[in-house]
Amino acid sequence: MAKKPPTKAKANVTEPTVDYLSLQEATEVLVKHLGYHVGLYALSVEFKIAIGQVGPSPNELLPGTMVGVSRIGLLKADKLGPHVVDASEVNPSPPKYRI
Repeated sequence: MAKKPPTKAKANVTEPTVDYLSLQEATEVLVKHLGYHVGLYALSVEFKIAIGQVGPSPNELLPGTMVGVSRIGLLKADKLGPHVVDASEVNPSPPKYRI
C-alpha cells in the first residue's frame, strides 16, 4: 500500500510564523544590507492612505480608511535615540590590509 504524502497543517494566523524584529533590529539589518559603515540612522516607514466606502457587503458600506505600508528605509539621524543605530558599531568597516 502506497504511503500518503504528509498534509500541510493550516497556519494559525494568530501566531507568528517567523520571528519579529524590533525597530532597532530592523534598522540594523538595513544598515548592514545597504553597506553603511558610518553615521547614525533611524528606520523610516512610508504609508499609503486611501479613503472610500468599505464594508462586508454593498448594503453595509460605511466611510472608511485603508492604510498600507508602501516602503521602508533609513533616515540619517543627528543624535542617538531609542531607535537610532550607529552604523560604525553594528556594521564596522572591514580592516584594511597592507601588502
